Amino acid sequence: MIPSNDKMKLPVRLVLVLAAAIFVSEFIIMVALGWWELPPAAEALVDASLLLLMVAPVLYLAVFRPMARDVALRQTTEYLEQRVRERTAELQRAIQELHSEITERKTVEDALLEARNELARTNLALENIVQDRTAELRKSLDELEHFSYSITHDMRAPLRAMRSYASLLLQGNRGHLTGDEKEWLQNIATSADRMDLLIVDALDYAKATRETLPLSAVDADALVRGILRSYPAFHSAVAKINVEGTLPPVLGNRTGLAQCFSNLLNNAVKFVPPGQMPQVRVRAVPMGARVRFWVEDKGIGIAREHHDHIFEMFHRLSEDYEGTGIGLALVKKVAEKMNGRVGVESEPGQGSRFWLDLEAAPVARQEAA
Repeated sequence: MIPSNDKMKLPVRLVLVLAAAIFVSEFIIMVALGWWELPPAAEALVDASLLLLMVAPVLYLAVFRPMARDVALRQTTEYLEQRVRERTAELQRAIQELHSEITERKTVEDALLEARNELARTNLALENIVQDRTAELRKSLDELEHFSYSITHDMRAPLRAMRSYASLLLQGNRGHLTGDEKEWLQNIATSADRMDLLIVDALDYAKATRETLPLSAVDADALVRGILRSYPAFHSAVAKINVEGTLPPVLGNRTGLAQCFSNLLNNAVKFVPPGQMPQVRVRAVPMGARVRFWVEDKGIGIAREHHDHIFEMFHRLSEDYEGTGIGLALVKKVAEKMNGRVGVESEPGQGSRFWLDLEAAPVARQEAA
């Protein structure tokens, strides 16, 4: 708050009050005694009081008021300077605090930038390590696949030799062999055939896993009917297989699709109760841009807890039926290579309904639309 000049006004007011008091007192005395009866000293006092009353305003206006203004201005100036010093000090403190905050923030930003750079360097180093390890792993896998493929392929030659020698012994010495010896030779030939089939399925699975299947429009109807004519196990004399309507074309790989249908049909005619002729129905259901093929049988069925496992490698549900446990795993792998899916709906004793879902060929999509 700016100070006032009341201190300068107080002396002037006191002088005026004092002069007025003296003048009033002498005026009363003059009235009471008469002007001519005052002594010379009293008259001089009255004259001085009157002079003081006349001079005091002039003195106030000419001397004391400028002095009061000067004092007030000086006090105001001092007050403002004090406020400026205080505000300057506050501003300096605020600037120092702001500078400290900026310095601290700059330090944090520098640390964050350094951490980001370090993280980028670490990521780059890790990516290089991953690429190197991936290349090494891919090379090792390629070598292992080549080695396993060569081993499994070369194993077929001795198996065929075992099969041939067992057949020759069985045919050339049939009259000299006992019943047990004939059974042993037959078991050797059967085991060699089973082992050879397992190797063939393993090679097919390895090939499907390793290779990329080129996709194109495949005439599924002609493909399935050709499979039924080519495989003796699918002929009408041993199995009743009905293809409903005309199967629509799909986007797939002809060889891979043939593997899928042949394995699904083979399972459908194989897993039936003894003495019962297999009955199989093949049909297709368009589903917009996709087609779902169904291979349905009236066989022994599959328990629900095995629905997912039957598409795994070497998973067999029963030892009473021949098989390698690779066929359905191959179907799943090949279907995935063709951007498809495979599944099953089945209950024990109620038969099985396998489905294969593939992308419809462009021609089939236009017809469906």
